[in-house]
Amino acid sequence: MDSNLNQVRDKIYVIGSIKNKEGKIIEINFERGKIVSTTQFGDFYQFINVESKEVLIAKIIRKNKIDKIKFRQQVLQEIRIYQQIEHKNFLKFYGTFEDENFIYIILEEYINTLNDYLQEKGQFSESETKQFIIQIVDALNYLHENNILHRDLKLSNIYISKDYQLKIGGFNYAIRLEQKQERRKSICGTSKYLAPDILDNKNGYSFEVDLWYLGIIFYTLLFGVHPFEASDIKIAYQNIKANKLVYKEDVKISENIQKLIDELLNSDANKRVTLDMVIQILK
Repeated sequence: MDSNLNQVRDKIYVIGSIKNKEGKIIEINFERGKIVSTTQFGDFYQFINVESKEVLIAKIIRKNKIDKIKFRQQVLQEIRIYQQIEHKNFLKFYGTFEDENFIYIILEEYINTLNDYLQEKGQFSESETKQFIIQIVDALNYLHENNILHRDLKLSNIYISKDYQLKIGGFNYAIRLEQKQERRKSICGTSKYLAPDILDNKNGYSFEVDLWYLGIIFYTLLFGVHPFEASDIKIAYQNIKANKLVYKEDVKISENIQKLIDELLNSDANKRVTLDMVIQILK
């Protein structure tokens, strides 16, 4: 699959032969717009369909950044996951193409990440946070029902659409399990989000790690800081393993919400609350 990159005056155009979910090849002429966000795995740009004027997002990955086999596998895995899922709380996948230097993953437009939105607001009210968490739980339920572990659920992998709905993306570390009871042992994800069952890695881990990430997100949205924040990552890991969870006294939350966060961030994976129980409490 090819693309041609052309610059006309101050505008950059990309012609991509996109392979969609159905395996069909569609040639589309895009105008590259502004950069929307940047991650270690790629830069996100607005891509405007020249013919229809529809605005989409292209995750553009430099091939020289994924020379290592494991990074290439992560990119391919992310594409596979996008091809397999369809749910209102995931970024819609339009297809992918590549050229000599880049891989392009075409996704629906979003206006912000939840992380950037939090930086603007500082923190969210309990009612706002509950609405966010309900949407995230709905998406996680879909993944887990389809035997998919996200393994890197964090604020910067959660996007806000034009109609202010949450959309989950960032499937670089996601994996589909062969069986529900299967356990994984590879250490992956974002350092300060890692669950104790990943850090200890004695008996492997499963869907419970995504519940841990949900607890981290829940706490961070309410208090504006990471629950195990530390100047040194080793200290953060010690705090995680020791379950040293401290609630800021200047932020008041209801008792049942604090208890729910405690249960999501239980260092014993087997004692974490289930997604169904989270929904029952929040609704």
